[in-house]
Amino acid sequence: MSMEILRKDQLYFADKDTADGSSELYSISEFSTRTTDNIRKGYLAGKYGATPDIELEEVE
Repeated sequence: MSMEILRKDQLYFADKDTADGSSELYSISEFSTRTTDNIRKGYLAGKYGATPDIELEEVE
């Protein structure tokens, strides 16, 4: 996914606190990104927080 498809104000991340179950939403506009940045790659690497927690058993 690149920023050529979405504007910065259209992309949000959710970070869930496992201790109390609360979630925090924040926009990618809070980060320094360029339209050429690979947002998916940065997200999977944890660059934006909200690191994905994928259960492989659920995906297969």
